[in-house]
Amino acid sequence: MRTLLACVAALVSTACAGSAAIERSAVSPEARRPVVAERVALPAGSQATAVWVGPRGEGLVALRDGRVLSVDARGRVRALDRFPGDAPSPDDAPIASFAARRAASPLALVPDGALLVDRGMVRRAPLPAFLRSARAFSSLGAEALWATPAGLYASQGDTWLAIDLAAPQDVLELVPFGARDAWVLVGPELRRLRVDKGTPARVTWLDATPGVDVGRVRSIARVDADRGVIASAEGVTLVGPSAVRVFHGEPNDGVPDVVGGGGGWAWVGWAGQLLRTDGERWESLVGQVPFGAGSRARIAVDDASGAVALVLDAIGGVLRVVAEETMRSSGVSGGDVVLDTRLELEALPPLREAPDAIDFVLDGVTLATRKEAPWGWARDGARARDLPALAFGAHRVDVIGRFRGGETKTQTVRFEYASPLGRVPLYGADVVPIFASHCARCHANGVARDLSSYAALSAQAALVRASVREARMPPDILLDRTSVAILTAWVDGNAPK
Repeated sequence: MRTLLACVAALVSTACAGSAAIERSAVSPEARRPVVAERVALPAGSQATAVWVGPRGEGLVALRDGRVLSVDARGRVRALDRFPGDAPSPDDAPIASFAARRAASPLALVPDGALLVDRGMVRRAPLPAFLRSARAFSSLGAEALWATPAGLYASQGDTWLAIDLAAPQDVLELVPFGARDAWVLVGPELRRLRVDKGTPARVTWLDATPGVDVGRVRSIARVDADRGVIASAEGVTLVGPSAVRVFHGEPNDGVPDVVGGGGGWAWVGWAGQLLRTDGERWESLVGQVPFGAGSRARIAVDDASGAVALVLDAIGGVLRVVAEETMRSSGVSGGDVVLDTRLELEALPPLREAPDAIDFVLDGVTLATRKEAPWGWARDGARARDLPALAFGAHRVDVIGRFRGGETKTQTVRFEYASPLGRVPLYGADVVPIFASHCARCHANGVARDLSSYAALSAQAALVRASVREARMPPDILLDRTSVAILTAWVDGNAPK
């Protein structure tokens, strides 16, 4: 990308498939020096097979031997452990890809199933037998879409919909597109799938790039809720609700190798350079990156700002790039539905400028102020803070950095606190079954304090809540996340009978 990129903007509604008026222009990538461009320190002799970046810049790196490393928003690396009692399977290695299940809890696809990265640990995800050889995964609105060698499967509440597809074993990637659509990359061919709920559900195949032939496709990614990006023989294509834009490089640049996306930005590996575009302007961030034409290269981007990326190159190395010096936060993510009031949140000020103070404002009320690092919102700057008086429903936290000269920078996080049942749990219908399965062996037979009645359990509700949330009870097993959430929501809802 030595001089110019030629831009072809196809101004055509993506609902159509006819010919389009073509507008030609030329753009020059702006050289931008990233705030951070550094190699992630992998263990000696190891190679990475997959990368993932969360909405606040934290990341994961999967190694060929099956280990998973976390990379925090400061670039610090540590190895993740497996959940107690969840022994690794010989088929767990290597992790083929990460897939965004929830903002802070991705799936890692392995040859014999999937692993779930949850609470800073790795455990096997329970899957139906027909999904255990999944090649790709994508959200599909509130549902999920899985690709296996046998076919495509879309979740429909508690049921599954099998979707016919020729050569399903060739599905390479799935990417959500809009609220009910997904891109399906089958070999080098890109298709667009729409699933409408109903009885029966309706499945429609659409033209992924109406009016534009992108040729053989190498890589696809989601840019934001309404746009996707494609690396293909025709260059880089951005597809939105009202336009398709195709960017061509110089003849010597060849075909773009890989794309990633998030936060309104598309990141592109092309001719050894790492580029970034919002669809209008281009930035050249890093050069001499060994992308190559192989399928190993990947670019994972944060969904919140599009400013942080982990780049997996063709030889198994990982590059961490921060493109913007902005005020960010780490922990609870915007749009999360949380089932517990113990939340993690910390400010990530610009690397080159320390703030005078950081304010954490919850629903318009200042909850905490920090005037020195660490910049967490809990006591002494820790990340984790309990909000025991939090009401069910929508909430907003403004993380406000105050800098010298009166400048302020704000990161807003919106989340919802909810019961996993969609209502306040009841003692008889919801709590008693959990107690009987996990607690009665000690708390109903004289081994420990008797909590077998409503009066006894409700009198100790606060202690029960803290014990299960901190994984102190039950003492020998890890209570499943749903049960913890039900017990928490029962206490927070005033322990109804």
